[in-house]
Amino acid sequence: MRLELTAAEKRGQIKKDSTEKELIGIMQRKGNLGMNAILSQSLALARLTAHMQGKELWEILRETIQETIARTIADNGGVDVFKKDIKNKIKINEDRPLWLNLAEQLDFEELKKGLQQVNLNKSKNVKLFEILRKQLKIY
Repeated sequence: MRLELTAAEKRGQIKKDSTEKELIGIMQRKGNLGMNAILSQSLALARLTAHMQGKELWEILRETIQETIARTIADNGGVDVFKKDIKNKIKINEDRPLWLNLAEQLDFEELKKGLQQVNLNKSKNVKLFEILRKQLKIY
């Protein structure tokens, strides 16, 4: 993403007063480096990272998704977004961040229900991807 931004800067596609949202839009467009080139390099790097951790790529992706969802829930209503049956299942360890408690104790389906509730509770002016983006380390 940084390379895409650097290429856009060299080509004069970025204004000096560009907002963060505009910069992210340029990085996501992938028009300067080429989507296929970026995708193949990203997949190769992801597979290498997974291999070095002794895992399969799908395991790394699942962990990242679960962590992102748990962090999103923790920052947008916490345990209160869950219905009583799931809420009662969660045992909060105060020595650990809430998101970590959620990620360790809930399965993907339960986390998905929490994320759906966050989506229902959010302001109509805010898109879910904007809330999720705040939790991803790449932005």
